[in-house]
Amino acid sequence: MAKRYKEEPYFPRLASKIIRENIAIDSWWEASQELELGITPEEVKKLPNNPVFKAALGLERICFMREIGRDTKRDKDWLVGMARHVAERLVEEGELKEAGEQILKVAKLEGHVGPDVTTNVFGNLSPTELNNVLDKLKAKKDQEPSENLVVSKPN
Repeated sequence: MAKRYKEEPYFPRLASKIIRENIAIDSWWEASQELELGITPEEVKKLPNNPVFKAALGLERICFMREIGRDTKRDKDWLVGMARHVAERLVEEGELKEAGEQILKVAKLEGHVGPDVTTNVFGNLSPTELNNVLDKLKAKKDQEPSENLVVSKPN
């Protein structure tokens, strides 16, 4: 016969503490002690396998993420700061490749890198106008040959 699990009154409080403080499984006992739940270490050891407690953790995770998403203080500046912090932590841990990738992400967040940084000076020209400019450049190139000037029509 399958074991029946029931929800304990302390599940929501413990799940909230675990999710919000990102507490590892091996520290769940200490978390339960801080909350003065009056449960035994054996009960805490069984929690990771308890589907009712897993559901409480999942629900708390959803609530916490929604709360974070609605927080008006977490704007672009917060995102950039958090991304920089992650990059610094990666450097401290010697994860240089990941730190480099994170720094690139910070640069993109700040607008230093990316497609919106490049400027197309010919962007406002019609195809006819663009072809006229290219023809003039080619004519100038033919008059004064230069090794550095490469002109080609777009496809």
